[in-house]
Amino acid sequence: RARACDPNSLVAGLFSHLTAASAEIEGRSYGGGALELEPNEAERVLVRDATALHAALSLEECDKLVRAKQLDAVLAENDRLLLRGALGLSLSDCVSLKAIWMKMQQRRFDRRRRRREGQLGELQRHSSAAV
Repeated sequence: RARACDPNSLVAGLFSHLTAASAEIEGRSYGGGALELEPNEAERVLVRDATALHAALSLEECDKLVRAKQLDAVLAENDRLLLRGALGLSLSDCVSLKAIWMKMQQRRFDRRRRRREGQLGELQRHSSAAV
C-alpha cells in the first residue's frame, strides 16, 4: 500500500509503463474493450513509492499532454523521471515494461475487435435468413 501523499502527485505518478502494464495485468475488460479495475484489483496495481512521486511530471502537465493526445510522451517522461531516476531501473527495463503494456493492451483491443466482428457476422446471418 502506498503511504499518504499528495493526491495530485499520486495521480500524475500513475502515468508510467510500470503502472500501465500492472493495470493491464490486474484489470479486466468486457465487450467494449475498456479496462476496468475493481477496488481489490486496483489495490494490487504497482505504483511507485509515495516518497518518489514528487519526481513525476506535474498533474497539470500530464493533463495537458494527454488532452493533446500525447500519452506516449507522458509515459516516456515519467519513466525517465520515476522509473529510471527515482527507482533506478535501466533503459532496457523501461523498454520491456512498455512492450509488456503494449502487448497486453493490444490483446484487449483484439478481443474487442473479434467480438464486434462476431456480432456483425451474426447480424448478417440473421438478416440473410430473414430474406
